[in-house]
Amino acid sequence: MQHGPIARIPLQMRQVRRLSGALIVLLGFASACAHLGLGGAPALLDEAKAAGRAKDMATAYARLKQIEIRHPGSPESREAFPLAAASLRVLYFQHRLNEPNSVWVTSEPDFLFDWFATYFRDGSPEAAANALFVGFDYGIFRRFEAFAKSRPDLATWHLRARDDNGIIEAVTVERATLRATP
Repeated sequence: MQHGPIARIPLQMRQVRRLSGALIVLLGFASACAHLGLGGAPALLDEAKAAGRAKDMATAYARLKQIEIRHPGSPESREAFPLAAASLRVLYFQHRLNEPNSVWVTSEPDFLFDWFATYFRDGSPEAAANALFVGFDYGIFRRFEAFAKSRPDLATWHLRARDDNGIIEAVTVERATLRATP
């Protein structure tokens, strides 16, 4: 068995290799976390805004959706909702004719309806209603009306949409008045 500086070289090289391997794994994990938006709601919001500026609406929408899934009710979720609605509107119109079975036409509007329903608990849904519906076709509004019928928490509200040639221009929201039964 050798002693001295020469004997230490193989041990040091093994340690360097292990540390290098561990560093590569950590960097890969950190990169994956950043890519998946695991940096929290602020990071997801920043990523979504950057994707929107780059006109990558699918990525922008995906990041915004993750905010609501992972951080519901957060300030970032409130900021993300109108951005998600705008992103979905673009994706919906891009796909509704050529790919009517696309998630942008079939299921993602329903996700936004569910997200929108959270605004009724706060008692301030009109701004969110306009963010969601203005610019969409009236069919989306009708889909929401059907969705709302299945939700008792939405039964105390009335939404009215004003449209121009089937495209929604404004939405008003008011509490329903309870009628006394004789």
